[in-house]
Order: sequence, then C-alpha cells, then structure tokens
Amino acid sequence: MTGVGGLPGGGIDPRSQGLERLPAEQTPVSRGEQRPIPHGSVVEGIVLRADEDGEYLVSVAGRQMRALSNLPLLVGQRFRALWDASGDVPLLRLSEKDSALLARVPFQDRELAAALLSRGLPASQDVLQGLRAVWLRLGGSADMLGSLVELWARDLPLTFANVQLVAWYAALQEKQLANLWKRLRENLQSGERLASRDGEPPGAAALAGDDEELSRFLRAHGFLSKSARQGIDPALLAPARWPLDEDVPAFADVAAHLEEREGRKIWRVAFEMEGVVLGLVGGEVTTDGNALAVGLGTSDEETAALFRERLPELMGELATLPLRVARVGVFPRKDGVDPMAYRGVDVQA
Repeated sequence: MTGVGGLPGGGIDPRSQGLERLPAEQTPVSRGEQRPIPHGSVVEGIVLRADEDGEYLVSVAGRQMRALSNLPLLVGQRFRALWDASGDVPLLRLSEKDSALLARVPFQDRELAAALLSRGLPASQDVLQGLRAVWLRLGGSADMLGSLVELWARDLPLTFANVQLVAWYAALQEKQLANLWKRLRENLQSGERLASRDGEPPGAAALAGDDEELSRFLRAHGFLSKSARQGIDPALLAPARWPLDEDVPAFADVAAHLEEREGRKIWRVAFEMEGVVLGLVGGEVTTDGNALAVGLGTSDEETAALFRERLPELMGELATLPLRVARVGVFPRKDGVDPMAYRGVDVQA
C-alpha cells in the first residue's frame, strides 16, 4: 500500500452509498441532536484550521467545532487529547498520564515531547535525543515539529525538503486536491509514455511528467501512504487523501500499516470519509495476502442498520477478488473516538 503505483481506480462510488453531495436546495435527513462530548473524554480528531486568536477548528467524531489547546497543533495534524469542556470554549489537553510523563521531560525537550505524545507516539529519552539533534540541525523552528515527527513515525529521511513537503501536503485544501487529482488522471490517460517497464508500474516522475507541482504532490502522497513504524498506531498520523470519485469533490482519509504476527505479514488500511446523508463513516481493511477482512463503523444507528442491510451485496463484490473473505462486519463507534482507530478486525475467521 506504499508509494503511488496503481493510483487510479479504487472503485468507490459515493453516489451508490449515499455519499453524494446534495444540491443547495435539498436538506439532508436529520439524524437528531448530537450529544455533547463529555468533559474529560479522551478524543481523537484532526486540525482543520488554526486561527490567529489561538483557537483551532477541529473535527472530532464527525463534528467540526472550535477548541483551544495547550498542545502544539498544526493544520492537518491528527491528535489524541483530553476534552476539557469546563470553559466557554473546549480545551484540548494531554491526558493525565501523558501530562505526568511530560513533566518528567527536560524543559528543552517538552515541545518536541508534546508533538510526539499528542499523536500517541513514544517520547522516550532515545527518541527525544535523536529527534532533537535533527530538529536543531534543520533550524529548530516550532513550525516544522509536526512534519518532522510524521516523517520519523514512518522511518522516512529527516531532511528539510521532506519536512517542507509533508507540511505543504497537509495544508492542501479540497479544491487544490481535486485539481491535482484531475491533472493526474489526465496524465494517466495520455497513453504510451506511462506504460510500465519490466512489469513495474510507473513511478512518480513518469506519472507527473513535466508538472513539478504534481510531482511534489505524488512524492508527499507516497510519504503519507507509507506504513508506520512497528508498534505505532497509524490512525493518529496525518492521512493520505484519496478521491472518492472523479465527479464528486470529496476525499477519504487513508492510513496504512504493516505488522508481523507469528511470522505472517498483516496489512491494515484504515479509512474515513464523510457524506452529506450518511455522515462520518470509518473502517479498516485487513489482509495477510490470502484472506481479507473488512470492518465498517459509524456512531449513527440508522447508518449502521443500512450497512448491515447491504453487507450481502458488499460480500458478493468482495468474493470476486482473489482473496478469501474471512470477515465482514459493522462496528459501533463511540462519540469522540476517531473512526479510523479500529484494531479489532482480523483476517482469522
């Protein structure tokens, strides 16, 4: 699942799944009033915008809301934090466990440690020392911390150019993403110059052609499609953005992970997408190269019932793949918990 080979396709038609954006004069079906996120809950989400007044626009459990933070957050960053609803504007804090750990970290390392802990990453002495040395060598700017940590979490080269590339990709807006994917599709339709050599798919340079911005996009997309280090939950890392359909400007956030279990390699791909009708939907696809398991999740009971009703249809489509379908299911998701954070889908039936 790493790299950019085989980018076209995906076969996800949002119109057939109630994900198509409705015309302005239409109103989506009401799902009722959402309950507030309980004070003290541990939430997972993504930073959508950072305002000059210190507030953030964040997405948590499919809801966009304003929040303050005592963590160093960057646009596009995923985070895990304690939801403090005691004030007029909710505050994102480290959990008590992480706060206690942060208090034991030397003062000069606390900003770096907070960037790691807010992503659920280890802030051990060895990790901090190694990253601090690289960070200082690259200039020591707080703005680069998030991208530096994202690269480290995937065991990618920690260079200034790569840090800038990841930060640029994470800040791309939907219109920019739609335009880049459109240019990629046009290149893929251009014919012979993209033909594979020696049975290998074309690389980023061939896919981008003379389009330097598209080449940057594909390199960054490949970075964020790379599996996380062993023991790291990819659901808290910045996602790769995949289009749902070329006619619909909507995107799925995708995180890939490779793990080994009893000598077997297990590939996991977690995803989430948001539709006007179905709301926020997440899940995970797991395979060991022989069997396939799929889990879908939503906190809305009506959407979950719809998924269960359509499971036979999904299983029929999956049966056409050269993999044994071991498990397909629908899993509940609690409010405030990121839908990408599934770790209960197993290929062993």
